[in-house]
Amino acid sequence: MSKRFLNWLILTIRTVALIPGKVNFTRLSRYGGRTAKTFASNFKTSVDWMKVNIGMAQDCFGPSDDMAVARSFQKQAD
Repeated sequence: MSKRFLNWLILTIRTVALIPGKVNFTRLSRYGGRTAKTFASNFKTSVDWMKVNIGMAQDCFGPSDDMAVARSFQKQAD
């Protein structure tokens, strides 16, 4: 998880929490201090959310091989 992505994620979460009413890229740019194009391009990129969640857990609790993952979030075999 890159520092750039983490900073963008934190900014986006905080900005969404501040915006009253409907959220769109124009309003994100008005309240978030980045351009609407920046928000739109970051939303278009694919994200491995499992990796993000594990990275944040390791930042909070330290690196460990003993992490559990709920089965509902694991990909099911077809």
